[in-house]
Amino acid sequence: MISHEFSFIMVPVPFNGSEFLEEDYVKRNHEFVIASTDTKKLAQELPLEGKQLAKTIKQFYDYELFAIVKSPYLRAVEMWLEAQTKLRKSGVGRLTLGNYYENLLNNWKCAPDDSIITQVDYLKSKNGQYFEVDLDIEIDTLVKYEFLVDGHLEELNGFFDKLGAPGIPFYHDPTKLDDSWDKHYDKHAIEMVNYIFEEDFELGGYRKL
Repeated sequence: MISHEFSFIMVPVPFNGSEFLEEDYVKRNHEFVIASTDTKKLAQELPLEGKQLAKTIKQFYDYELFAIVKSPYLRAVEMWLEAQTKLRKSGVGRLTLGNYYENLLNNWKCAPDDSIITQVDYLKSKNGQYFEVDLDIEIDTLVKYEFLVDGHLEELNGFFDKLGAPGIPFYHDPTKLDDSWDKHYDKHAIEMVNYIFEEDFELGGYRKL
């Protein structure tokens, strides 16, 4: 989402719960915030994703940027669960968490349109490129998903307050997994997630097992 009145952009990292914050915030503050998917109000009638996100950040270079980060372990499970339907339809069938990521990493048996989506791809540019746009950035304000779902909103509301923007009274993720999500991890899965999402651990400030 983007606010021209308060000069900020939320970078919507997939599988990080950004959409639930955006939905509630836009509903409460629709007069000065535009949702990342509201193509009727956005420039060129394109959603804020990929190259269009990069072009927008470059255009409004002085806007404050923030994003939600999530434990790579939790996020990897969510992406794996999301992929099950595609795996079944493509004839691959069910894969363990570790095998799923090993297959993606090596381009072995996987769904045709499946891919590894890291957080760092959205949080910083690489060699001066951000989604194929010449742009050198790194998102400084990172709010942990785990804090939000536990009701710790101080960091995010502090960011909004600094800009003079309204804060949020609560955060709710209706798709939140229960605490048994870590049962899917064995040694192989831990090794694969640690390797593939190494930069996500470092940038988000998460410890490896």
